[in-house]
Amino acid sequence: TFTMLNLFIAIIVNAMQTFSETEHQQTVAVVDHAREHIESDLHAEIRVIRAEIRELKTLLMQAPAAGSGAPRQPPAPPPAE
Repeated sequence: TFTMLNLFIAIIVNAMQTFSETEHQQTVAVVDHAREHIESDLHAEIRVIRAEIRELKTLLMQAPAAGSGAPRQPPAPPPAE
C-alpha cells in the first residue's frame, strides 16, 4: 500500500513538473514575441526621428541667420554609429 501511494504521488509530481515546464516555455515564447514587436517598433520610430532631424537640419541651413541675411553654417556631422 505504501508503495502504491508513493507511485501515485510520484505520478502527480511528475505531471505538475511537466505542466510547469510547458507553462514556462509558453511564457518565454510570448515574452520573446512581444519583445520582437517592441524592438521593431522602436527601430521604426528611431528611423522616423532621424529623418525628421535631417529635415530640420536642412531647414536650418536654408534659413538666413538672424539679422545678417546670410545662410547659416551647416551643423557638425553626427558621430559615427
